[in-house]
Amino acid sequence: MTNLKEQRMNNLKWILVVLLVSATIVSALTVKAESQATKLDVTAYPTTLNAGYNTSVAVTITNNFETIYDVGVDLQSQTTSTSPIVVGISNWRLDKIDISQNVTVRPLVFASADLAGNVYSMDLSISYKRLGYTSSSSETHTIGFYVQGEIDMVMYDFTVDPDPVGPGSTVSVAASVLNKGNVAAMFANVTMIPNSILTLKPESHSYLGEVDSNSPSPFTLEAVVNQDTKPGNYTIKLRVDYRDKESMIHTFEKDVTIHVEEVQKQQSQNVPVIGILATVVAISAAIVLAIVLVRRRSKKRSKSEDFQT
Repeated sequence: MTNLKEQRMNNLKWILVVLLVSATIVSALTVKAESQATKLDVTAYPTTLNAGYNTSVAVTITNNFETIYDVGVDLQSQTTSTSPIVVGISNWRLDKIDISQNVTVRPLVFASADLAGNVYSMDLSISYKRLGYTSSSSETHTIGFYVQGEIDMVMYDFTVDPDPVGPGSTVSVAASVLNKGNVAAMFANVTMIPNSILTLKPESHSYLGEVDSNSPSPFTLEAVVNQDTKPGNYTIKLRVDYRDKESMIHTFEKDVTIHVEEVQKQQSQNVPVIGILATVVAISAAIVLAIVLVRRRSKKRSKSEDFQT
């Protein structure tokens, strides 16, 4: 009878051990499954980072699950050497997030200029505790970012030739385009915009191609001033078109002033100068001629005196 009781006790112990082990395995699997599943919603704005600058990103965590406690939030780059990085605070602690509540953290993210034109990811890890559970749960959300470069085009150093220009004459405008940004502008063109006083030529357009940052691109455009253009100052426009790495077209314009003056007035201004030159030449010739005559006469006199002697 005693042996039977002991056998039953041993069987009961084994059953308890098996149940305990099973419960532990189930609990571990449950915690692992919970850690891999995402119960929270995460959104970020903006997801476009400005290359070479810090960007303030609003990361919002929305809890449509259940009230969670002792919440830890951590934002890290997936590869720190070739990805944007968090400047300053990158982890936050929250006492709790109630159900249907959202919480926003604002990390400062820096992307270097050499990252422009590429897509990168950062991991947002969230750990928390649930009411009635002793183990913490965790989940990871991936946030994708696009790094956008800056193109800042300016036009400067203008020269108009000739200045002034006469009606019917060809005028040229020379200048330079400079990209003050940190990425190249693609397929850049500069063009004279049609104007009532100008007849455009093939030389009224210039293809610059790729304009790298901090590299001036000089150009010269030509057009013919219409014959019936009256004297005065006229404003013409130059337009620059280019594309960024996203193939978006950008345009900006610059005003240039052209001074038109009639050809007759230009010639009349040269007449006094020509007259003065002619007078100077005539006087010089007369002086030379007078010197020659005087020398000839002096030679004749000296010969006659020698002959008489």
